[in-house]
Amino acid sequence: MGWRRIHFPGTSRGFTPGRRWGVTSSGARRAGGRERPVGWDRVSAAEAPAQWAALDRWVCWLVTRYALDHRDVPPCWYRHGPLIEELSALRGAHGAAFGPSQPASGPADWHTTFGFTHARMRDWGARTGCKPGQHRDDTPADWATNRDPGYNRDLAAFTAADERARWAAETGADGALFG
Repeated sequence: MGWRRIHFPGTSRGFTPGRRWGVTSSGARRAGGRERPVGWDRVSAAEAPAQWAALDRWVCWLVTRYALDHRDVPPCWYRHGPLIEELSALRGAHGAAFGPSQPASGPADWHTTFGFTHARMRDWGARTGCKPGQHRDDTPADWATNRDPGYNRDLAAFTAADERARWAAETGADGALFG
């Protein structure tokens, strides 16, 4: 008996239950048949379209299967870095937990992971302030994007002191970090 393709009402999207969600067209996200995490900062231009398509399919499946609403995953999830990272990690965990070589407890373990991730996604979703049909851009902390000279000096002094303390601890000169 084969799997029946399920279509989402009002869209042209669908999915086939039982299908592995990894990107196999380039083989970039599978190693030895196992899911590999997606590091979006390392996804090439060539593999990005396949990664986005695979993640979108999986997110639509997740939202439908678990009856999630915009407070869990806003329709503009792909515009919010934290939600992209959470959903990508959850997708990878799902693929690994339901793999053919996994123990019978794999799906239960995934649901535990989903419970923790779901709570974080709700927090991120609430933080965005987005509603269906209304997107709000994220506003990163100013100090992280526009570094002033004082920040750079303080960071350099801190990391230099940290390095000295680590060398001292490793060579036995002091024995303690951050004394």
